[in-house]
Amino acid sequence: TQCPAAAVTVRGRAYEARIDGGRLASLVDGSGHAFVTPADDARGVGILRTTREHWAAADAEGPGDRLATFEGLPGAWAEASSTVEQASGDLVLTQRCASPEEGVYGLAWSTGNIPLDMSIIVPGNSGVRLDAGAPIDSMNFDYPMTWEAQLVVVEGEGRGFTVWGDDPIGVFKRLTVRKTPSGWRLEFATLATAPFEPVRGLVSIPWHVNVYEGDWRVPARRYRDWAEKAFAPTRVAEQSPDWVKDIRCCVIMGMDAPTIEELAARIDPKQTLLYIPDWRTAGYDRDYPTYDMPIEGLDAFLSRAHALGYRVMLHVNYFGCDPLNPVYGDFEPFQVRSAWGTHEKEWWLWDRADPIIKFAYINPARKAWRDLFIARMKDLCTDHAVDAVHLDQTLCIFNDHNGLVDGANMIAGNVALHRELRAALPEVALSGEGLNEVTYRYEALAQRHAWGINHADGTWDRAFLRLAHPISSYLLRPYTIIYGYLGYAPPTSGQLYAAWNEAYEHWGVIPTLKPDRAQIASPAGFSRQFFDEARFWLDHRVDPDMDGDWPSDVCFPLRTADGERVVRTSDHRLVAGEQEISRTVTGMSELAGPGCGATRRPAVDAADARSPAGGAPLLAAPQDGIGTAGLVQGGGAVQPMELEPLDQVASANMARRLSAVSDAGALMVDQSDLPSSVSFLTIVGLDAADASDDIAERMRATGAAPDGR
Repeated sequence: TQCPAAAVTVRGRAYEARIDGGRLASLVDGSGHAFVTPADDARGVGILRTTREHWAAADAEGPGDRLATFEGLPGAWAEASSTVEQASGDLVLTQRCASPEEGVYGLAWSTGNIPLDMSIIVPGNSGVRLDAGAPIDSMNFDYPMTWEAQLVVVEGEGRGFTVWGDDPIGVFKRLTVRKTPSGWRLEFATLATAPFEPVRGLVSIPWHVNVYEGDWRVPARRYRDWAEKAFAPTRVAEQSPDWVKDIRCCVIMGMDAPTIEELAARIDPKQTLLYIPDWRTAGYDRDYPTYDMPIEGLDAFLSRAHALGYRVMLHVNYFGCDPLNPVYGDFEPFQVRSAWGTHEKEWWLWDRADPIIKFAYINPARKAWRDLFIARMKDLCTDHAVDAVHLDQTLCIFNDHNGLVDGANMIAGNVALHRELRAALPEVALSGEGLNEVTYRYEALAQRHAWGINHADGTWDRAFLRLAHPISSYLLRPYTIIYGYLGYAPPTSGQLYAAWNEAYEHWGVIPTLKPDRAQIASPAGFSRQFFDEARFWLDHRVDPDMDGDWPSDVCFPLRTADGERVVRTSDHRLVAGEQEISRTVTGMSELAGPGCGATRRPAVDAADARSPAGGAPLLAAPQDGIGTAGLVQGGGAVQPMELEPLDQVASANMARRLSAVSDAGALMVDQSDLPSSVSFLTIVGLDAADASDDIAERMRATGAAPDGR
């Protein structure tokens, strides 16, 4: 039914909704829980123009139930309609508008107040959960770059509601989340296809609203089922090439044969993908789209890697074209332009390199570009034994000011390039940067960014890292394996590595390594933690298990090939059944545990050390039976401090004071004099199996773990 400007009440099977002036003014479920309440200053329908936004006035009723009074836009009108879908019970909202002035870029509707004790879960920025403490007042999520699937879940205690866009075609859209003193407000906008200047009217996609009971997976699962039918992605277990389903580790590295020889003793090559970003004579990110001039030794490296059992992936860019490359002149008319402002051309510009790296973004909707790129990928993969190609920047999908190119927008162009490349190279796996419901249809693998980390400057903000949520992985991970971003830190970077992992533990990211050869033979600190976790992951063939039990204290659930449950927990542990594989210590002034006792920590807590086994955190089986502890400062490497075993007085380099270890096996660390830059402590513990007989006996007698740690 068409909604008049005056309020109308719509009753579904499980809810009662009130629509007023095109806004969702109230929403109450069948048990009386109010998820949306009226707000005097809430917006209704909005006609969004490049010069300003025009929202329907409270008294906007015009002829034929149209909304006919818009701030600053006389003569504009909009219609808002609602239906209750019989099969699902969804409330379906649509809008259309006309403006006397050009420049319409969007048509929006909004909600009233949503209680601040509810959370807004968005499959955007890799997956986030916004609660009242989130450091934002207003934020846009643009589909599909930062809003990765057209869904939002509003989560309360055991119930909530959801809104999703019913768009299988690929229309640009926007979700805006606002936090006000009186509650959350959500705005949903259907965007026009650029250029916006001539646009005077717009018709929205259908927006579905419904309530749910249970956890956030109830609406997410329903949306995932719809998306699987709409977009036809292929599940990992059914992927071609067949080896894809066995990849559980990624190593980001150069073409260094000795490194892969040594790694083969630490990790199973048959489950490991070697990702080689810099393999062309032009250098990384230079002279795209030239892919026929590899560094000498590529074939020898590929041959040795394959002999060891690895799969190898080379880095390319799906739309990059160097302005100095001979083909740029042919494609310059199809270089993406910003839909906003003065419509500048879109470039990648990296001025920290010498010479500066610069390349243009060519809209993949241009068929001639796809034909050239795919032909060059076929030559690359035919001339060299390449198992996979990483298509860099595939998350970058712009509403191009050039308009439709060869009859398609950039969403459709991105899909076409992926589809045609898969058809041309069915035995070569595709990887992408970022992941969304456009790219997951054909990508077997994808990297993940972490909101809150500036990888270029090596900085992070835990206020944003803590917002990480698994909803994007729940929707997309069944079809695409997620590994670490190219900018992911190596274990030797200390706190920065720990910060990445604080986000990654929510998303089911497979173990990813930037190796240091010295740390392969004798790993310490974070490197040792990585190899212990990776060994467990590969030995037990760990995979996601997202549709089983998911208690609130679990960040991400996994399962081994023989059915044992494995979880990443909210207190930063990796646990398999009753066995603790790794642990992160954070936010504590003291921790007691077998073999490690109490650890004094500084007040400043910027990021976390991660180390396997019991304790706080404790690494099993150090060499020579002597424990070592390390302080991680300012993103630097672990700085070791040798400790005498058990109750002997310990000494430290750095002049840190370590007290005696008690008869109960407690290591007391006095950090009262530490500078504020020290954020966490890694302790490598003593294993009875490697200790002398008398020490081992004392450990077991004083409360060590059953395995002697």
